[in-house]
Amino acid sequence: MRHCEQFQITLDPIDWQQFGMWAPVKVNNVEIASLLELRQRDSDDILRQVQIKLFAHAALQTLHARPGLKALMWSPVDVVQPQAFLSLWIITLETDERIPIIEAISNGQRVYEHYQFDGDDGGYHTIAGTAYTNDVASRYLVDCNDGFPHIVHQSQVIQSILPCGHDN
Repeated sequence: MRHCEQFQITLDPIDWQQFGMWAPVKVNNVEIASLLELRQRDSDDILRQVQIKLFAHAALQTLHARPGLKALMWSPVDVVQPQAFLSLWIITLETDERIPIIEAISNGQRVYEHYQFDGDDGGYHTIAGTAYTNDVASRYLVDCNDGFPHIVHQSQVIQSILPCGHDN
């Protein structure tokens, strides 16, 4: 698991003496998989599994979701770097709720937490610039004052940004 050190995630102690290869592998008390399941995967796949579980856990914690609720989709959002976070993902739950979660470094460790817009400035602002410098259709991340990031294309940005839901 040397690769996990490079990824800056510390695994919880693994009780392999009691559970053997069925011992759960956990990060911050979030179960990722059993040793047996992870044994058959390569390093990149293990890291992806850790990320997926931690993104889903952060989304469910944000909603104080009922036990057993599952995340169905993990969608990365392209943002212009540098930002105060490493990546922004939209986690879609089985209830169709979408939760923006950031991956960031805090005290030398990767953390996954809810991304909140700064509502003090009235919303309707662009929080990230051009997402693709070599692409014709630049995309922006916009706050529509509903607490959720919306992706818009360059062609949708007008001189004076109107509240979301207005076409003109």
